[in-house]
Amino acid sequence: MTAGLQLGRPGIYRHAMRPDEPAALDAVRLDETGFVGVALRGPVHTPVLVTSWSGYVRSFGGFERPRGAPNRLLPYAVQAFFAQGGERAWILRVAPPNAPHSSADDATAQFRVGSVDDGGPALAAANEGTWGNGLQIRLGYEVLQSFVSTLDDDGGIRLPAGAALAPWTLVRLRPLAPTAPPLLNWVTGERRTDPRMSGRSAVFESPPNEPAAKSFGVDVVTAVIEVSEAGAAPGSAERLTGLGLRPGHPRFLPKVLDIESTLLRSAGDWTQQSLTPEPLLADARIKRVQDGADRSPEIGYNSFFDDGPADQDPLDEEHHRGVDAMGRESRIGLLCVPDLTWRSFHSPSEPEPLPAPESQDRSNCCDSCSSFLPEAVEPIYAPSGDAAPGLDARSPADLAEILARQRRLVEVAELRHRFVALLDVPEGMSRRQILDWRACFQTSYAAAYYPWLGVPRADGTRTSLVQVPPSSFAAGITADRERRLGLSWGPANAVAAGAVLAAETVTDATHDELHLRGINVYRQERDGFRLSAARTLSTEPEYIQLSVRRLMTMLALTLESQSQWLVFEPNTAQLRDSLQRMVTEFLRVQHRLGAFAGKTEAESFFVRCDDGLNAPQSLGLGRLVAEIGVAPASPLEYLVLRISQDVDGALQASETGQESLRG
Repeated sequence: MTAGLQLGRPGIYRHAMRPDEPAALDAVRLDETGFVGVALRGPVHTPVLVTSWSGYVRSFGGFERPRGAPNRLLPYAVQAFFAQGGERAWILRVAPPNAPHSSADDATAQFRVGSVDDGGPALAAANEGTWGNGLQIRLGYEVLQSFVSTLDDDGGIRLPAGAALAPWTLVRLRPLAPTAPPLLNWVTGERRTDPRMSGRSAVFESPPNEPAAKSFGVDVVTAVIEVSEAGAAPGSAERLTGLGLRPGHPRFLPKVLDIESTLLRSAGDWTQQSLTPEPLLADARIKRVQDGADRSPEIGYNSFFDDGPADQDPLDEEHHRGVDAMGRESRIGLLCVPDLTWRSFHSPSEPEPLPAPESQDRSNCCDSCSSFLPEAVEPIYAPSGDAAPGLDARSPADLAEILARQRRLVEVAELRHRFVALLDVPEGMSRRQILDWRACFQTSYAAAYYPWLGVPRADGTRTSLVQVPPSSFAAGITADRERRLGLSWGPANAVAAGAVLAAETVTDATHDELHLRGINVYRQERDGFRLSAARTLSTEPEYIQLSVRRLMTMLALTLESQSQWLVFEPNTAQLRDSLQRMVTEFLRVQHRLGAFAGKTEAESFFVRCDDGLNAPQSLGLGRLVAEIGVAPASPLEYLVLRISQDVDGALQASETGQESLRG
């Protein structure tokens, strides 16, 4: 029996946890993936969570694109992620930084409501792009409730039991006299009408002046907005009802629109003018006064990154762009930038600046990471011929820019110490160039994938393939594998669902060389293209395996985020014992899940928080020191079999164990 718990009749008794019992640690989730790229529509430079492909389409559009615009890879990447089993994706749409000649407002479709002059009530597409030109909007009025009542002595309408009119509700008064026309009026509030406080009347902004009519039919009038996209899938239209037309109404139209709609937002001044309808409640006139524009040709380096190096302060309130904005999302564990090679088309007089890479240790790097010798390597299938193709790695200048963007991406990952950046080996390079490219990265916070994989084009324009960044498939494979089996299972040996062709042929010799350099390769097999490895771009033996990097990140984040309760607690031996028990129990659970290499707990991990680590002088400074050591399990990569032949000619195969070649 638990001490201190008095048991009486049979049943369930709540046992309060003692204050000195630490709460159990819960492993931080790392399968949520960030995607940064070019979308048809959606919020700009703001991470948005989607949990399905249909959710992505609702918020960011599908594969359709403006005429003559380049092919966006973001929707194909997100679709590949969910096809592999990924569940949660954070999407960030990039756009060009605002400039005097190009801004988001100039590129957003605008609509004028009624016949009000400029500056009055207006509507706008929720965000920039030509997609807003296809919006079909109806602003109408409807009667949600009606009742019959009479005027009181002060010119108000008596309210029947159960009726409630919010302030600044619009009502239509229909005199019961057959020849009197209906009237519109605004309710400003309610008042009590008898000493017993049971009667109530609605107070009007302008009391009715109808001495011949004492009885009225009262219609409560609200606005309704219906908006849909031309050619959109059924069920994607929006309908917002019960809207008020004056400030002070609890569902004032512009406020509700800005909160609940993903297609429209308010514009202009809705506070000084009201859209009072005619008594017959005819729909308001809606006219498009500005077309939306596609600014994707202006997207370049400064759309994906902030100016200058990655910001060290995660709590600053400055506006951030692209990868730097996504890097501040505390829930992502993987990051993909499928449109990182997007080409910017600026006028010659306004070239886009390409920032010089930050100085780094290049002891293992090629002589010049940004000036590889171009060697023409034709892919298996030619590019689709889309307008405004991306940066071409076969051009030295383009390859230098690709490398600068990828190094900046890795810089953000190393700064945050939370997620792994998934890189794509640029298309069209020879094996020698790929190895030179690989030598420019030395980090466990990035992984590289090769080759690009072809999927059928989904926008209906022609029957051809689109080359999709291989990291997109790897992100879904990693998220699915870790969620189902745990971080200790390396995210490899899985077929890329949806891929039908590889951009380049991978021979055994090429595969051998790339694998030993830490590049994860998709190999064609009978059932598809199989991801054959899960390595990082580190040469440190401890962090070659992606699963080890991810496990250590999870442990660090879990302990950091869920040990905050220790702050300002009395630094006593009891507190240190509680911390040690809490961490030990957490690591014990991970050991049972196969996260560690040892057979026993003693061989797998240790937790120390004793007086030797917490000397009196350290305690005097308000410090609590714990030392935690783990032996992560590493995935089996090589199974070596010894085949022998006896004197009778029979063959025998025996397993000799694992050989781990650290490239």
